[in-house]
Amino acid sequence: MLISDVIAAVERIAPTAFQAAWDKSGIQIASHKTEIGKAALALDPTPGNIRRAVAAGADILITHHPLLLAPRLPSSLDAYHQALALALAADLWLYAAHTSLDVQPVGPAGWLAEEFSLTGRRVLEITARPDERTELGFGLAGDLPRSLPFAEFIAALHPLLPGIAMRVAGSTPRTVARVAYCPGSGGQLARAAKEAGADVLITGDVRYHAALEAAELDLCVIDAGHFFLEEEMTRRLAGVLAEQWTGGGPKVEYIRSQDPFAALPAAKPGLCA
Repeated sequence: MLISDVIAAVERIAPTAFQAAWDKSGIQIASHKTEIGKAALALDPTPGNIRRAVAAGADILITHHPLLLAPRLPSSLDAYHQALALALAADLWLYAAHTSLDVQPVGPAGWLAEEFSLTGRRVLEITARPDERTELGFGLAGDLPRSLPFAEFIAALHPLLPGIAMRVAGSTPRTVARVAYCPGSGGQLARAAKEAGADVLITGDVRYHAALEAAELDLCVIDAGHFFLEEEMTRRLAGVLAEQWTGGGPKVEYIRSQDPFAALPAAKPGLCA
C-alpha cells in the first residue's frame, strides 16, 4: 500500500486538523519508502520500540506519543538522538497520532466507555464541533447500565486495568452510576467531570492540587496512571487498522510498550527503624 494511503487511513480515524494547538501529531520522520508492506504500532517512539519495529520488518512505526513537542537539534547523545539514528538508518517512517486520536470519542479513545457500555455520553472538554451532532474533545462521561456499589465498580475496573496500582483522591461514593474518564493526563478535568454528573473520574497523572480540588468538589478521582489507559487505546487502534487492511493492506504488528513506573516491593518490618 502506498504511504499516502496508509497515512490517509490513520487520519480518517485521527484527523490532524483536530489536534490540540500545542501538539505535533503527524509525520515525525520521513522515509524514502513509498510502499508499505508492514506497519508497527506502539505507544511510545522509544529507541527500544523502534528497534522492535525494525526487527519485525516494519516500514512505518505509528505511535501515540510524538517524538518531540518542541523542535530541537540532536545536539546530545540522548534517547531522542538514538531514536533519530535508528529510524534514519533503517529508513523507517515514524508517524504519531496523539491528540488527533485523543479527541475522537467514538474511536479507540472511547474504549473504556465501550467496555462499561456507558450511555448518555458527554465530552468533558469540547475542542471542536465538526457538525451539529458531533462533539470532539478530551474525556468522556456516561451512565453505567446499572448503579454499582463502589467496591463492585472497582472490582469490575481491575480486570480492565491489570497490574495497575491505582490511587484514589477525593470522596468515595457509596454507589457509582455515572463514570467519567480521560486517557493519559486528565486531572484538570475534575470540575468538568463533576459538572457532567460523574461519581468518579478515572485518569492518570493526577497532581497534588488536582487531588485537593477533588476533595473540594466531593468527587472521587481514580489515578490509574498515564500508561495503561493509552496503551490499551493504542492496541485498539492497531486492531482497527488491521481489520481495515485485512486482505488488502499492510500487515500490522502491535508492539507492547513498557510502563516506566514500577511498584516498590513491600517494606520489611523494621527496615526504616
